Amino acid sequence: MGKKDRAKRQNRRGRALGLGACAAALCAVLWAAAAGAGPDPSLDLLTALRLAKDHDPSVKSAYHEMQAVRTYPAQNLSVLLPRVEGSLNLSEISYVTAPLGYADYWSESEGIGLRQPLFNVGAYVGYDQSRKRVQAMEARYRDTADFLLYRVSQAYLNAVYAEEHMAVVREQEKALSRQVTMARRYFEAGEGTIGDVHDAEARYADVVYQLTDAEKLLTTTRNALELLIGRPPGTLGRLGPGLDPTPPDPPSVDSWVDAARRENPALRYYRLGIEVAQDEILKARSLHLPTLDANASYARRNTVSDYVPTQTVEWYSVGVQLTVPVFSGGYAVAKTREAVERKAQSEEDYRRALTDVTQKITDAFYGMEAARSKIGSTAQAVRAYETALASTQRGFEAGVRSIVDVLNAQTNLFRAKAEWVRARHEYVLQRVNLHYYAGTLTESLIETINTWLERNTP
Repeated sequence: MGKKDRAKRQNRRGRALGLGACAAALCAVLWAAAAGAGPDPSLDLLTALRLAKDHDPSVKSAYHEMQAVRTYPAQNLSVLLPRVEGSLNLSEISYVTAPLGYADYWSESEGIGLRQPLFNVGAYVGYDQSRKRVQAMEARYRDTADFLLYRVSQAYLNAVYAEEHMAVVREQEKALSRQVTMARRYFEAGEGTIGDVHDAEARYADVVYQLTDAEKLLTTTRNALELLIGRPPGTLGRLGPGLDPTPPDPPSVDSWVDAARRENPALRYYRLGIEVAQDEILKARSLHLPTLDANASYARRNTVSDYVPTQTVEWYSVGVQLTVPVFSGGYAVAKTREAVERKAQSEEDYRRALTDVTQKITDAFYGMEAARSKIGSTAQAVRAYETALASTQRGFEAGVRSIVDVLNAQTNLFRAKAEWVRARHEYVLQRVNLHYYAGTLTESLIETINTWLERNTP
């Protein structure tokens, strides 16, 4: 019986352990499923753009403003279309004192009238002006949408650069930390000098400062991106080997400036502002011109005055009304002077905007070319300094080079790596700038940049 009891207890224990293992495995599966169901912490450029569109109110506000302005033509057209008005008047007349024969009664009158403008220069100009206002607001809406593309691209790429710069500085900090330890060990063994130790420690202190500055830059850029997309950015991509630093196409600044004159929505907005101001001059001058309207009406009433009742009378009338302005106290003259000055102001605004865009295009064009050249030169420098560092380390191990030589070689290498990272990001940023100011920044370009970003592990 004792052996059987022990066997039963072992079987029960085995089944319990098996059930416990199954339960643990099931919990692990459910936990993994729950973890996998959560949002992906990675964030690419297209996703950031989509989140910014959903979060940022500027584009939505510009859209509603555009929809409101699109009602202007209908409002101004109504002035040129027939206007029909009806009237009804019903009053009880009760006499307090009156001559003999007067009796209380109900006064009734009703009518309908139609007015059709035949000649009204100000109304016609106003209708044409309203259509130009719609075009200007559509250009402003497009500029707001393009500016959101620009801001998201800049914020995302700045955050990516901050992360890559941080990686270079951290790598340098680790290397210098090892060199400080080595310098102290050699000094304690009598094979080095205190100067070597101090040199290594000074360089390490400098890289610690660089690390703090890099952390500040990373925090600032990620916060700026978070404000745009409305949530923490998570893990960003990084510029991979797919980056193709091609030259600007077309290859001349003048061609890009010409494209901006055609495509830049801000410049189009200012050009249309000049046309709207010109129409305002015509409207002001039209205040001196006569207006001609056609009128038609029908009326019926039972009194010839406010207190004398008659049999019900009804009639029709058709005619034209000519209104000739003679003197308005100088309003028309002053309004014309104001409109002329407003047009001059609009022309200056356009010239200022064109000058600004031209300068920005020039800076972006040559900045893109400079960054493209810098990418090649810094890549060659990185390869050369890697070779020099390896050679210097072998010389140090052989006793023909000092630790200071190794530190100098490391400093040169990490400086070249930092410049290479900066040049690559500068190229992409300047390319975005060039297309934005030329008015050709589209989501297709953003998709191209997104293909240059490779997934980064958190």
